[in-house]
Amino acid sequence: MKNKDRVKDHQKNESLEKILAELEGLLKPVNDKIVSANKGPDKPVVFIMGCARSGTTLLLQYLSQTNLFGYPNNTISRFYYAPYIGTRIYQMLYECDSKGEIFPWKDQNQLESELGKTKGPSQPHEFWYFWNRFFQFNSDNSLTDESKSSSNLKAFVKEIGAFQSATNKPLVMKALNLNWDIPLLQSASNNFYFIHLKRDTSYNAQSLLKARKSFFGDYSKWYSFKTPNYDQLKHAPSWEQVVEQVKSNNLAIEEGFAKIPSDKTIQISYEDFIKNPHKLLIRLKELNITSETPELNHSLQISDQITIEPEIWKSITEYVKKNP
Repeated sequence: MKNKDRVKDHQKNESLEKILAELEGLLKPVNDKIVSANKGPDKPVVFIMGCARSGTTLLLQYLSQTNLFGYPNNTISRFYYAPYIGTRIYQMLYECDSKGEIFPWKDQNQLESELGKTKGPSQPHEFWYFWNRFFQFNSDNSLTDESKSSSNLKAFVKEIGAFQSATNKPLVMKALNLNWDIPLLQSASNNFYFIHLKRDTSYNAQSLLKARKSFFGDYSKWYSFKTPNYDQLKHAPSWEQVVEQVKSNNLAIEEGFAKIPSDKTIQISYEDFIKNPHKLLIRLKELNITSETPELNHSLQISDQITIEPEIWKSITEYVKKNP
């Protein structure tokens, strides 16, 4: 994706990209020494799976506020090449800044985001630059052989283990780019767990179309990770593309879950999560992923409302009925 294809508000900051590249050259060798001594995570690591715009950011925000998990935040994301070091820097600058010398204000426990982006040093981040270090894709959107190699998976597990050791908690993070590769990911560590958040197909498709408009300025350009059937969909109407995108992602996750132990998976609908988020915390404790079920003072609001042009909404819903 070229930076010029994005609307101005979603373009990359080229000055920041240069700084990130410079720091990577300086800090990654140090981080690599730390990672080399790690054997992998000794606590659970929870990966959030689901189609884009299904509520996965909200779920990550909610779990981050339980204080039960470590997670990649907006500060740590700047150190995607060295998350152990990034976490230590974050702890020093933010968590240990008890007198407010650096941050005279602290992040509020907000549940707001824009296309997966949050605001504040402690707020969750999608961490895609980190994932891109280990997993690349072929032209048909399948993982490359190098990405699937045992040596690469071992390196990934050790990096996750080092990241977790800095937090001393179970980890939670999004992994939507590997919706089609859940068995491979689960095979890398017995401490890997997965949550599938599934949203109503029509509303999920509507949200994807709105994301296209916000990110690119029109409905025609594909938003988020391309599905394996992208070549068959690229000439279809935009509303048909997004419906099939939702269906393809959910089917891949369901098929992946069927191939791994059931006690490594949790499936929850977006609607049920909004109505009773505490139920998920109970399930996490049942699986021994966490040891507590804290009560959070959040009243989650379901966002399933028709907010797109009526004719497009009609096309989406009619297509879903004909192609369940």
